[in-house]
Amino acid sequence: MHGMQEVRGSIPRTSTKFDDSIDPIV
Repeated sequence: MHGMQEVRGSIPRTSTKFDDSIDPIV
């Protein structure tokens, strides 16, 4: 799911390191 987080809500960052950290936030 790396790269998909960049369009998550208002999180325009392509940080793959935060992939698992962004999921629970949304």
